[in-house]
Amino acid sequence: LREAKMYQEAFDIYSEGLAKMPDNVNILYARALTAEKIERLDVTFSDLEKIIKLDPANGQALNALGYTLVDRTDRIKEGMAYVMKAYELNPDDAAILDSLGWANYRLGKYDDALKYLRMAFDKLKDAEIAAHLGEVLWVSGEKESARDIWDEALRETPTHKLLNDVIKRFTK
Repeated sequence: LREAKMYQEAFDIYSEGLAKMPDNVNILYARALTAEKIERLDVTFSDLEKIIKLDPANGQALNALGYTLVDRTDRIKEGMAYVMKAYELNPDDAAILDSLGWANYRLGKYDDALKYLRMAFDKLKDAEIAAHLGEVLWVSGEKESARDIWDEALRETPTHKLLNDVIKRFTK
């Protein structure tokens, strides 16, 4: 259902599962990510916080909570702290490097942002990472480099929503 973008239906099924298995970390994580898609950030935060309470070394949950705080709220420093904990646990994880780059960008630290986003993109040629890297390159004045990154990502995932939204926002 999530892959079919039927987020509310997926959320409802995850909620049913959690009614029977309230401490199931996999279901909590899946519901947290799905809740974000239907603008239920309250559930996203509470589910991720519960995972971290159950498993303080869960790098995925730490990263997801940190990234969501950085990306969707003004609680950027709090989000950065979660991302840093995830980074300490998994310093080579591309998603965590992307989150670290994005957090630095949101804090106005463009050089640090570029460092981590380039590391992330070198590890994983992902459209979301490309969108983030391209945005930071663009606002740093490296517009041609941003276009190159975006073009490379578009060849692989031409319909990726975030990537296309970022490109439209900066090149219109």
